[in-house]
Amino acid sequence: NLVVTNYSYWSWLPATCPKACVLLDLWSNYMWEGMRREVQDLSTCGQVFVISRSEEKQLREAGVHRTFWSPPAFPGRELPVTGEVGLVGSNSLFNREGLSWLASAHASHPRIRVYGKLAAAAEAPMFNRVGTYSDHDQPYRECGIILFTTVLGMGVQIKTIEALAAGRAIIARRGAARGLPTDTKGWIEVDTPEEMISTAKRLQDDLSLRERQSFAAREYYRLHLDSRKILSNLAAEYEKMLKNG
Repeated sequence: NLVVTNYSYWSWLPATCPKACVLLDLWSNYMWEGMRREVQDLSTCGQVFVISRSEEKQLREAGVHRTFWSPPAFPGRELPVTGEVGLVGSNSLFNREGLSWLASAHASHPRIRVYGKLAAAAEAPMFNRVGTYSDHDQPYRECGIILFTTVLGMGVQIKTIEALAAGRAIIARRGAARGLPTDTKGWIEVDTPEEMISTAKRLQDDLSLRERQSFAAREYYRLHLDSRKILSNLAAEYEKMLKNG
């Protein structure tokens, strides 16, 4: 009754029933055929589900108008807002660039706990390598302050949504929260690694400031990323596709 493909790679596949594409990343800027081919393929879909607001805007400007914003759904949770500072990520080239950017501040305090495979690249003295973890909540339970340093790449950084859902006090390098609605902000935005370090120190030393930022993250999550609303709206959109044939 319904065909759903993941990634625009497969969106060209013909179907005898309604077809949707879940667009996790917009590849046009990285693929040799560019936007023309991606738009051509996505235009064959009855609906394109996008996780990035900015990529949805790009698509609409290019002529793909049947889009529906549906970001990853993570349940909200209440966790202690500790004074520990953390950074979470895979060992991708994009994330390593962000780590190097932060390390260029040459700070010794605060010590930043690095979770995930990115810890393998965390060689500067400012970093405390935690590494991989099996409990999904571990970084957010241990660290009330979360840093986002990655600005390269496509789509939305899933870890940003995880941190907002956990109500963390978030400091983001400008551009790191790409793809999310910007009418309100649940994070502090900075332009330099030195500014990120000094902001982390302020949050670490001031519990009331941490709690205010935690509240701002939870409010942002409630307004834009509430998993119950996201999943309900997504189900309704699929039902509409089925009904309209």
